[in-house]
Amino acid sequence: MSRKKLILKIFIALCMVILIMFTSSYLFVNSIVGPTNHKDVYALEKNSIDVLFVGSSHCYCGFSPEVFYEQTGVKSYTLGGSSQSMLSCYLWTKEFYERQKYSTLVVEAFSIPMSHGDVGNDIHTLASMYPSKNYMEMALTYKRNCDKVIFPILCVHSEWDRIDLREIVNAYHKENLGYVDIHSRAGEEYTESVLKGDKDADDYLGFTYLDKIVDFCNQNNIRLILVKTLIASNESDRWDDAYHNKVSKYAKEKGIEFIDFNDPVYMEDAGLVIAEDVAADLRHLNADGAYKTTTYIGKHLYGE
Repeated sequence: MSRKKLILKIFIALCMVILIMFTSSYLFVNSIVGPTNHKDVYALEKNSIDVLFVGSSHCYCGFSPEVFYEQTGVKSYTLGGSSQSMLSCYLWTKEFYERQKYSTLVVEAFSIPMSHGDVGNDIHTLASMYPSKNYMEMALTYKRNCDKVIFPILCVHSEWDRIDLREIVNAYHKENLGYVDIHSRAGEEYTESVLKGDKDADDYLGFTYLDKIVDFCNQNNIRLILVKTLIASNESDRWDDAYHNKVSKYAKEKGIEFIDFNDPVYMEDAGLVIAEDVAADLRHLNADGAYKTTTYIGKHLYGE
């Protein structure tokens, strides 16, 4: 066999392997179900969405586009994913804008401490946009794991088993526009805010991808608001005075609005009650809490 024929056969074999890996990866990411599946984004009427909500499960359990439309007549979309990092939020912010020139971006603040660092979870939350250029930008962050980014089929392991129960109980319906409702309550023993008013509390937070979101919004004249939804406990999902103070300081420096519904002032203004409006898992809003929170944001943006 001549050297040229050998090289050609090797080249063809490599092309076949790449094609098989790409095809299996594409089929794999399209098999994902639950709130992380946002394939319907690509079926939405172009430039029909004015407000985008992004964040983790705190986002997709906290903001109801249906309620938002009822209250304001403005269309929105809730683009959340379980443990969605700020890297994922940033890439979705850009990807969504290519199809929907939204005017307002609401970032659920629980994602801010989760800058990036879990390649499996970020691939999971961005799977619906595979293999767009924004998705592939993730490979620049995860250079050592760029093979997994390019071929997500390599991530078929425990990383993909972390689907929370709500993804099974609440089958994803695109008419919900990304929102997932919960119908349990924290209970009457939960009455006090997780914020204790300690103005000196401090901790490290990295703002790399929030900075990128801020720059993107400034470049495209998008109104940016940071919102932390109400929680009942710090036992599983941390949000305390240190994080509140850090984000509040950042928002003031950047000239960004920051609404923390764990602040008793905002809690009272929105009519939120911890025992009644937080779900039994103590970290997500139930349907009542989401209604009150969404209504408040709608009035804040568009008035009565």
